[in-house]
Amino acid sequence: MISTVALAIKEFTWKKWKKLSFTNSSEVTIRNSELIPTSEHRKYGTFTNIPVRRNVTYKLGDLVADQLFEQWENTIGDGLTKTRYGNSNPIAGSWDGTIYPEAKPERLRYALWFTELFFLVDDKADTMTAHEAHMTLNKEFEKLFAIENENIRLHHDSSAMEKLTIPFLRDILSFDKKRALPILREWQHWLQNVDSKTIDHFKTIEEYILYRTINIGIRPCDPTMRFVMELDVTDDEVKLVDPILWHVCATIALTNDYWSWHKEALHAGPGEQMKIMNGITVLMKERNIAAPEALEMLKELACEYEKKVVNMCAHTLSKYPHASSDFHAYIQGQLWLVAGNDYWSSTCRRYHTGRLYT
Repeated sequence: MISTVALAIKEFTWKKWKKLSFTNSSEVTIRNSELIPTSEHRKYGTFTNIPVRRNVTYKLGDLVADQLFEQWENTIGDGLTKTRYGNSNPIAGSWDGTIYPEAKPERLRYALWFTELFFLVDDKADTMTAHEAHMTLNKEFEKLFAIENENIRLHHDSSAMEKLTIPFLRDILSFDKKRALPILREWQHWLQNVDSKTIDHFKTIEEYILYRTINIGIRPCDPTMRFVMELDVTDDEVKLVDPILWHVCATIALTNDYWSWHKEALHAGPGEQMKIMNGITVLMKERNIAAPEALEMLKELACEYEKKVVNMCAHTLSKYPHASSDFHAYIQGQLWLVAGNDYWSSTCRRYHTGRLYT
């Protein structure tokens, strides 16, 4: 069994976990989601042991994607939307619908826009070298996300990226500035770090995960969750959850690597545009093993990180039993991020065109 990365994982029993009422949402009021039966998502190879839920308005993702794709082509005009798959998933629905199952419908559209935009940014970066993407594309978006208020205006000489992005940023800041600003700050941090290293930089899986937890772009999901669920939690409570969030990011990073491997292996490398960023490559080099063994090793590691997330959530709630209902929902939301991502990743067009879709 592969050991956890520089961390001691305490012994965990699923029997104990199943007795924790919060994981089945009995302490969190359910208004906007439905439970996906385990038998349903296991058909696609999911390995999460956290209950999977889906927002009842998950189909909203297609509408938001269509609108953003049209805006992208009207401003950027590079034809990218015609050849790439973002949030599209006819089986599980939108990524945001599965990772934010209790999002309020009027707020979910903002999360969907961010996700679709950064899928496009990620795909755009794949047409450049890592250095080019980091120094040009990411820098321009980083500057845009430094916005502090909703009064920013477009000018006759505004760039295509500004024309695409500023109207949305103005909208979300007008809607809920208090909860929107932390989202923008996290995306800024991501843009400062993504594409800053290539896969050849990492000699061990430990080094890789430390970078990948930032590079994966999941940290913005934490303030986005608070936004879409309209949660009121204190700065101290956010800091308290930060170690849990790190493990959530690690779990999702490894899960992403597992499900995207076949696409990356097919489309990355000499003569291909896509840049590979995957822990399987690191494991193959570090352990001198073939891809199939590295794939299973990485899956096992993702499961160990998920167990750690569940343990940490249970420990935090047992330590603060009288915390607010919003804090309890915030903890539950960390688990939904992990579970929903596995379901979506196991079925999305982005990773499985040619396998699940023709």
